[in-house]
Amino acid sequence: SVTQKVTSVTGKEGGNVTMECHYDTSLSGYYLNWYREQQETQPHYVLKKSSDGDKDKADFAEKRFSVELQTSTKFSSLTISLLELSDSAVYYCALQPHSDGNKTETRTKTISV
Repeated sequence: SVTQKVTSVTGKEGGNVTMECHYDTSLSGYYLNWYREQQETQPHYVLKKSSDGDKDKADFAEKRFSVELQTSTKFSSLTISLLELSDSAVYYCALQPHSDGNKTETRTKTISV
């Protein structure tokens, strides 16, 4: 399961925001993926981090988006720095097994800049 305790965060243009994702899994190998959905479009991949430390980012996320994954406490955070108006979106986190299994997904933070 994947949960977000805070459902909305607001930041100022040029500032930073951090979103949190708590999860529960018995999987030994998995990815924690982050997506964003802007103005009624399909969710777009932002970045991911695996339980063994591998990271991947979409091109647009390369410089301003960062992810933390704490496997011991089953916690992930997504930080966006130098906020832009175009970062306003609904952000999702999703847990994905290393094998091509089903994702456990949750609708998460709505960012307002």
